[in-house]
Amino acid sequence: MTTVKQIEIAQNIADGGLVKKVFHSVQLLKDEQRRTLYPAYKKGAEYTYTGIDDAKGLFAYIRYAGDITSTPFKIASCVKSYQIVAPLRAVFFNDNEDRDFDFLTMKLASFTFLQNVTLQKIVTDKYRLVTEESNIFRKHFVGKKFYIAIDFTVNLQLKPSDCEVEDCSIYPNPIVPCPVVAQGSIGSATS
Repeated sequence: MTTVKQIEIAQNIADGGLVKKVFHSVQLLKDEQRRTLYPAYKKGAEYTYTGIDDAKGLFAYIRYAGDITSTPFKIASCVKSYQIVAPLRAVFFNDNEDRDFDFLTMKLASFTFLQNVTLQKIVTDKYRLVTEESNIFRKHFVGKKFYIAIDFTVNLQLKPSDCEVEDCSIYPNPIVPCPVVAQGSIGSATS
């Protein structure tokens, strides 16, 4: 239900130029022993891990952070609609970050100014996040590790006409910033 909004948020984060990859529609899954959680997104029948990875640089993922709630309201005498509130979480991680953490947090949270997005809280306790978001235990989780989560809600209206729309679009995952177009030479190689 919120996939299109998650794509918009992911694109907004990627357009900021700070983050190399933003994954959307991520779920927290249990490992085989059903003890620890790990974030992954579904591609076909397979799940791809999107959590802590030393090779990704600064990256993010967006996932549900709780149950979706709805409030019915009438839009006509016999027609009702629903106000939907979906709690989501954007998680940002970089293993070796040299930039100012407060500056990054402020810039990365700018997506919360998008329409129908409401900031709830920013979690900066990386020790808490490593237990909530990752199956990788790190004994020394200090220094340059940037690990924050931004909890927010998305507000949507569900109307009867929306139920008739069948969306078969395949959305790319992850969302990446647009590459800079290289300036090529205009003349031919033989001239």
